[in-house]
Amino acid sequence: MGIGDWGLGIGDWGLGIGPNPQSPIPNPQSPIKIDYFEILIFYIFIINYLKMEIKKKFEKNIFTEVIEDKSQNNQKEKEENNINQIIINKEQNNEQKEQTQEKNNEEKKISQKNQKTVKKIKEICSQDFISIEELRNICWKGIPSEDPLIRAECWKILLGLYPLKKELKISIIQRKKDEYLDMCNVYSNALSNPEEVMNEEELKIYRQIQKDNPRTMPESSLFQNSKIQFMLTRVLYIWSLRHPASGYVQGFNDLCIPFFIVYFLEKFPEKNVDTILKLNEDEFKKLSEDTLTEIETTIYFSLTKLLDRIQTNYTINQPGITKMIKKMELIVEKVDPKLYEYLKKFEIDYVQFCFRWMNCFLIREFPVKLILRLWDAYFSEEKGFSEFHLYVCACLLLTFSEKLKAMTEFQELIVFLQNLPTSNWTVEDMDMLLAKSYSIKMLYSNSIILKSEGKNQ
Repeated sequence: MGIGDWGLGIGDWGLGIGPNPQSPIPNPQSPIKIDYFEILIFYIFIINYLKMEIKKKFEKNIFTEVIEDKSQNNQKEKEENNINQIIINKEQNNEQKEQTQEKNNEEKKISQKNQKTVKKIKEICSQDFISIEELRNICWKGIPSEDPLIRAECWKILLGLYPLKKELKISIIQRKKDEYLDMCNVYSNALSNPEEVMNEEELKIYRQIQKDNPRTMPESSLFQNSKIQFMLTRVLYIWSLRHPASGYVQGFNDLCIPFFIVYFLEKFPEKNVDTILKLNEDEFKKLSEDTLTEIETTIYFSLTKLLDRIQTNYTINQPGITKMIKKMELIVEKVDPKLYEYLKKFEIDYVQFCFRWMNCFLIREFPVKLILRLWDAYFSEEKGFSEFHLYVCACLLLTFSEKLKAMTEFQELIVFLQNLPTSNWTVEDMDMLLAKSYSIKMLYSNSIILKSEGKNQ
């Protein structure tokens, strides 16, 4: 009898082995026949089945262990990364602290140096008779901005507005103020009713001034103030009518910018260059009419003293500027002949980019803060605007010599020269430019003058 006859047929496990339905019913009294082959097959199946189950369980455990190991490794890696990041952050913080400390130390040194300079300038200006050479020497290196009163005082002395003899100062200031008020009274009616009172030539000047003034630092609330606009108009109009040889020339409004800033800072010493340009209406109203007249008077005579030094720059056809540009070209040729020849190869005319440099004395090429530093040096030079300025312009061009020689198109060169990348320059950059310019002047001025005179002949 087969084992399948007792319900243990292997066929029940899907192996197709089971009782034969056609076999005769066994006799219970008959002896049991054991089919060892079927038993063997059965056990083989059971063993294989168990192996499969064990294998599945083992693989599952292995997979779980792998996942756990991987998770642990990831966690460990994450912890290591966190530790590394903490170390990096700490190093960066330490580096930033060191840089901040270095910067603070440097600023402290500069501040200490500036305090000494301010003290020295005050000592010079407090003398009964001011030593102009001593004042020029110290101001050439830059007048510290920490005390706005100092720069205003120095500029007035260096320009010749204030006398060197201390006891004459008060009387001269009053005399200048009275003189300017008289001029204002003379032109008061014309400025109030320009269309009715002014003749054709005067009206032409007035309209051009009115056109140019709103373009004066349009981003600054100080210069867009209506009262400032009127003050600027009156200064330029009166100066133009009293100097008919030149009259009004576009760019004069720009030349007034440094004077407005310096003399307004004198009245708001708690402010700096950046904040004075943002002076609002309420702050402006704190100034009395007498104070505003004092500022306007000082601006008028400062502009007059400046333009007296460079008068031929603004007469008909501006021959002074033409001469300055030619001299600057000679300086470039002498100092950097390769750049000179390179620009010549592209037929670059210096007038195309540096006319504005000469006409406005670089006011449009640098941030205002740097212009004040530049003009500290110009006022400290005997011929700062008429001569030293040429070397500064030449040195400015030479600063970009390599960049210019790497350009291969005329248009590229002109666009670059008309828009030099100087907006991010610092006071230190300006100091370096001035130092190099002075060195070039010392080395080449005699040969430049001789060559210039030879060409003129």
